[in-house]
Amino acid sequence: MYPMAGVELEVREKVLLIVFSEPEKFNPLSTGTLNKIRQIVESYHDNPKPLLITGKGKLFSAGIDLSEVASSTSPQEAQKPFKALVETISVLLEYPAPTGVYLNGPAIAGGGEIALATDFIYANPKAWLQWPEVKWNIIAPLFLALSKKTGLPRLASLNMDAGKIPAEDAYKMGIVSGLLPSLDEALKAMEQVYNLYVSNKFAFRILLEETRSWKKTAVTEIAYKLVDAAASDELIERARRFLSKK
Repeated sequence: MYPMAGVELEVREKVLLIVFSEPEKFNPLSTGTLNKIRQIVESYHDNPKPLLITGKGKLFSAGIDLSEVASSTSPQEAQKPFKALVETISVLLEYPAPTGVYLNGPAIAGGGEIALATDFIYANPKAWLQWPEVKWNIIAPLFLALSKKTGLPRLASLNMDAGKIPAEDAYKMGIVSGLLPSLDEALKAMEQVYNLYVSNKFAFRILLEETRSWKKTAVTEIAYKLVDAAASDELIERARRFLSKK
């Protein structure tokens, strides 16, 4: 049983700060951690304020907790963190206030999906987004939907490079909103977003709906199909082999 751990919440005057808090494990996305994020976001849905997600340590998040997948006794059990990820992304996309991340370090696989699910991606210049699961022929839904921004040829080249996008490249491509050296700078940026949001909530929510539409389509049309496709003994074995090499 995976405890509801791995996340810290700081309620600031203008911003909710959610922090992945297991740097020694590279901030893995376990079912418990993802459920906790979802519950936090849902609890502020009726009285929202902008939220920012970041991580402790050198990584934002290394993605789905492969130790949870590797310890699964059935494909259905192995699906749980993937389903929790899709549900968390869906809740973020329905949140009525602006959302953002500060990539203190690399956002890998599911970590990259969490980042793309938000409205504002701020990144340390040394960070990057990466989807190594493309080597397993598993294409994450929001990574796939990046073709809306990057164009299909660029996405194809990223696929050949294991889906890695350095922060500076992501900024030039319009994926990252700003390159910032610290969390404090990202919090200041989100506080400015808060000021814009409270000055005209109706217009801001229309803008959010428009910018989130392609992401919602990716989640509703692709994500659950990929979760079903991931349900296999092979996935469990791959996770076990990967962990055995670490």
